[in-house]
This record gives sequence, C-alpha cells and structure tokens, in this order.
Amino acid sequence: MIFLLPLHPIKTHYTMKRLFLTWALGLLSATYASAFKTDGDGSTYTFTKLAQTPGSGVTMTDQKHFVMSESVTIAAGDFFCLSDVTYGMEVKLGNEVELTVEGEADLNVPFTFNFTWEGDKPEIEAGSYHSTVMTLTRDKETDVPLGITVTGGTADKETVVRGIRFEYAGLKNYSQKNMKVQYCEFYRHNGTQSGALFMGTDGAHFDIDHCTFTECQRAAIGGAANFACPAKVTHCLFVRNSQDNRNIPQLNITAASLIEIEDCILRGDSTKNMAGGIGISNFMQSTGNHVAIRHCEIEMHRYGITTMGDMDVDISRCTLSDNRYETNPNNGGSGMSFYDPYQKQTVRVSDCRIERSLWGITVIGCKDVNLGRIDVDENDTRYNPGNNIFKNNGNGGVLYDLYNNSANTVYAQGNVWNVRHLTAEEIENVIFHKVDDNQLGEVIYMPAGDSSLLGIRAVDCQSLRTNGARFDLQGRPTNVLNKKGIMIVDGKKVVR
Repeated sequence: MIFLLPLHPIKTHYTMKRLFLTWALGLLSATYASAFKTDGDGSTYTFTKLAQTPGSGVTMTDQKHFVMSESVTIAAGDFFCLSDVTYGMEVKLGNEVELTVEGEADLNVPFTFNFTWEGDKPEIEAGSYHSTVMTLTRDKETDVPLGITVTGGTADKETVVRGIRFEYAGLKNYSQKNMKVQYCEFYRHNGTQSGALFMGTDGAHFDIDHCTFTECQRAAIGGAANFACPAKVTHCLFVRNSQDNRNIPQLNITAASLIEIEDCILRGDSTKNMAGGIGISNFMQSTGNHVAIRHCEIEMHRYGITTMGDMDVDISRCTLSDNRYETNPNNGGSGMSFYDPYQKQTVRVSDCRIERSLWGITVIGCKDVNLGRIDVDENDTRYNPGNNIFKNNGNGGVLYDLYNNSANTVYAQGNVWNVRHLTAEEIENVIFHKVDDNQLGEVIYMPAGDSSLLGIRAVDCQSLRTNGARFDLQGRPTNVLNKKGIMIVDGKKVVR
C-alpha cells in the first residue's frame, strides 16, 4: 500500500531547505477465505448457476436480484461469466463477502455501449456520465463487502470487465493476465483496499477507459508499492475520492514500464486537505519507468501532480487549478511537484496551465527538469517550446510560479509567467532559485513566451460566452476595445 507523502518544499521566511521525506511502504500479500469453492472440473458458472448450486450461499429472489451471503471461489479450471445478466440486474453482497475467480473470468456484460461526452466535459455532479447494466452493491447498510477479485486465468488472455457499477465494493486483479476495465462505475468504495480498482501482481497491464470513480473512501485507482503494473487510463472521471482524508491521492499509482493518463478529469473536494490529485511513485527504485500525463484537468486538491523516484515524466496540455487545499504551505499545495533525491528522474512539461496553487511547480532533486528549452535546434532532443502558463500561484503574500529546490539547472524558457511584463526583472520575482539561495541551481527562464500568442490558447473561450463580454489575451475582463490587435469577444477570437 502506498501512502503518498507531500512532495513539496519546506519554507522558512521564504527560503527553501532540502526536504527529507519518510515514506510509508506497505508490501501487500493477498489472503483469501472462502465459504464455498467450486470443484474445478471445467464447469461454467454464472450468478444464476451459483444460485442453483447447493451450499453456494447465493440466492436469487428473481432474475434481476441476487444475494451473496457468503464468499465464493471459482476454482482454477472453472469459468465464470456474466452471460445471464439482464439490464438492471443487482447482486447484493453481505459483510466481508467476496467473489474470487481463480479460473478464467469474463466480466463483460453482453450489451453494446454507445458513449459520448456531454459537450466538452461530462456532467460532474450527476456522479455518472454513462449507463451501466448491472450493479454490485452491499446487502445491508451496515455491510462492508469486498467485491470481486481475479487471481487466475491464462496469461495470454485478458480479463474484460465492462458495464458494472461497483457500489461500496471494489475490483482487484492479482492475476498475471492483463485486465481491461471499460464503462464501469465505482461509487463510494468502502476503503477495504487501497484503491476501488486495485492493481496487483507485477507485469499485469491495465487498460482503464470511460470509467467513473466517485466519493471512494481511499484512492480511486491504487496498488502496492511492490507491484509494478503498466497502465493506460483514458477518458475517465474522478470526483471527490480519498474521502477518508488520508495522505492519498485520487490516482495512487506505482511507476512501471509505461503509465499513461490521458483525457481525464479529476475534481477534488475542498473540504479534504490531505487528498491529492495524481501521485506516481517508485519506492522500489526500479529502472526503465515512463510516465505520460496528457490533456487532463486537475482541480481542487491538496496538490495536483506529484512524482517520486526514478522515472521519465512527460506532462503536456494539462490544466491544473486550485490545487491548494493544504492548510500548511510548508507541507504541500503545488500544482506539480517532482521529487527524486537519487537524481535519476527526468521531467518534461509543455503546454500546461498552472493557476491558483500555493506553489506553481516545485523541483526537489531530480536529474533533469525541462519546462521549456528553445535555445537549441528544434530537432534536438532537448528542445521543448514550453508554452506553459502560470497564474496566481503563491502563498503568504508572495508569488511562487516555480521553486527550484535542487542544485540542478532548470530550463524554463518559452513560458508565460504571472507578471505584467515578461521581462527578466519581473519574472525573477515569481521564481525562487540560485539568485535567492546560492546553494540552489539556476532557472534559465529567458527568453520568455509570447503572451500575444499563448494568451489565446490559455483562454477557455467556451467559458467566456457571456453577453458580448470582452477579454484581453491574458483572460482579463476589459472594456477597452483596441484599434488594432487580437481580443476575445463573446468567446470568439476577434482580429482588428
């Protein structure tokens, strides 16, 4: 189990000191208890078949309603599937009841799903933006069910989980086979494991697509520190997870050969001052880890994105806002924070917007952090156009767009900073580095970005469709209509 501790600087009178962190590492092992186990003779089981099997503890009140009063294990050699599912089917689990599949599992509900986003983003407060077919939930309000665990199957076949709504119960994969989870909902998981969707066993690849995770007690997606599972998370919605307010982010993932998080929305809970957005960590100091986070919206957390340990990180086209709900700025509140005392982590950030954090970006250790480098040829591997926009980041009355709490030089060229004029003199006021503490590395921030070009990209034109309202290229309301230039008028670019 991973508990993400803050990857943030300690500030004393606006100066930084090296942050020594203690990480809690839980190496999990799985134990399974079962009141009923199938014979492993090659039989196929469904919920209907289990209800017809004496001693299974499964009862059927009608074709749409089942109750599991005891845990069931589908033995190796047997097969479990959902071929009997009808729309609206509900399976209720008793206290500490679990369905464990040691054999093959096909958890793909036999329905066709047609998914579309509602406009630019899904409806947040509805808690769901697509329809699931069957529900796995608790039997009584006092019950704490465990959910479904997959432990077996042949490695050349992936387990497909599709169209299930998990209420107060979770999904675990301890099998070495891959798992694809699509069109599923995880609602108010009870915290019996470190993530509503738990990724276990080295090497198993997870493909998580078009799923929602809402108000789960702990992480939405999590795993153990000693389980390195490649994962791709796309088109998912995460809303107010980590409700028990421990030091755990909504996505609490161990670094692996490739972790991809793309086109996702994460909304936090402003009343939870310990819950972060995305945390990727490498406690085992493994090598060859790659992380890509693209086109995500992350808002209202203790922090936005943190990375810890040896990995290559590429973050692009993300918007991070209001990730500031840490009561003590010394302990957190960064839009992005990169930490590696072993000097092996490399980072590239481009085309991102970071606003209203206690700290915009913090760098603690690491091998190379590239937030923009335009002094080299475009074909050079070090080239990075930057195009990051910083706005209203700071605490204690001081603006902090970038805090380089490392001895390394950080390139941050081509960016738009939270200053009136993009001059070296003004930008220096929002960056903390060697100039402020000669034990720290330098930040190379000139040349800066072109605000007349980047401002258009930064402004959310959809949100500016307000009765002919006029905005300048920094997204600020204005009543002045320039004779020449570019403005945003009623959400549209106007060139005069």
